[in-house]
Amino acid sequence: ALTADPKVWSRTALFVTYDENDGFFDHLVPSYAPMTPDAGASTVDAALELYHGQAGPPGASTGVPGPYGLGQRVPMIVVSPWSTGGYVCSEVLDHTSVIRFMEQRFGVLEPNISPWRRAICGDLTSAFDFARTDDRVPVLPDTSAYAPPDRQRHPGVTPVPPAVQRVPGQEPGVRPARPLPYHLDAVATAGAEGLTVTFVNRGTAGAVFHTRARAAAGMRAKMFTVGSGHELAAGFAAAPGYDVEVHGPNGFYRRFAGGTTAAGLEVLARRPGASEVLQVVVTNGGAPAEVTITDGYGHTRPVTRKLGTGGRWEYVVPAGTHGWYDLTVTSGADPSFVRALAGHLENGRPSLSDPALGR
Repeated sequence: ALTADPKVWSRTALFVTYDENDGFFDHLVPSYAPMTPDAGASTVDAALELYHGQAGPPGASTGVPGPYGLGQRVPMIVVSPWSTGGYVCSEVLDHTSVIRFMEQRFGVLEPNISPWRRAICGDLTSAFDFARTDDRVPVLPDTSAYAPPDRQRHPGVTPVPPAVQRVPGQEPGVRPARPLPYHLDAVATAGAEGLTVTFVNRGTAGAVFHTRARAAAGMRAKMFTVGSGHELAAGFAAAPGYDVEVHGPNGFYRRFAGGTTAAGLEVLARRPGASEVLQVVVTNGGAPAEVTITDGYGHTRPVTRKLGTGGRWEYVVPAGTHGWYDLTVTSGADPSFVRALAGHLENGRPSLSDPALGR
């Protein structure tokens, strides 16, 4: 129906959103603003994202204080002449993104959207390519066989599920992906006072770094919101050892693990300009060690290099991954030492979805 009238189709943007469905679709903890320093930190004003309880009659419940946060991730479909081609858009979005899209389109302002939510959630314009000039209507499959022959509803017919059920598999292959506003990094430094992780955001959108200290009791989780162009440092205990995971948007991942904070191996990721090349720099400030770098995509075999005291190794991620990388750095001298780096290098141009998901 949307494409029946070319004039209507030429100015259509249809958003199909889904309810959270009790988290059925997802397996990740949604982002939220930290309520206390023990829960993380934010460079963005998050006051409107925190619920402190409400006044009520004596003895009445005032609710449980805490952050509002985002909901579980759910699918969303965008239908328009500027979103054709089967593209995937992996920017962090929520239901207020639809309102913000209308802000952009009609020049209005919704004052009830918090600065924190505006910082980390997009306005849906990233899902479109408004420079497209191809307005041809795509050919859709024939659906006439889906309807009963008599064209009537049959409420008495009960679908019968298969006797042997299984979880649906991931569609194989890759899909074209829209460019995203992310340019993130997390740098770890081990010292006498513990592990310090600096969250870096060089992108044009804010991001939430979700951390988990695996070595700590209860695997304590924290959320660190870093606005565009900002950095934020956080400390983690490192006795008797440390093991910290960092998760961010669009598959960003870091893991820092080790058994000691004494001077030793350090790993940095560098990206020259806006290229799709990632350089991993390994330096050794301790005793000689044998260092191995493993490519999770399997484009190369594990590479091992012996580094003496003061040694340095620059490793370039192999091409052919469309900007995706997944590397693990380990040490033969310290089995507990791990540095894992994964994510995608954005360059402002369309790319492809993560090839590891479609295997």
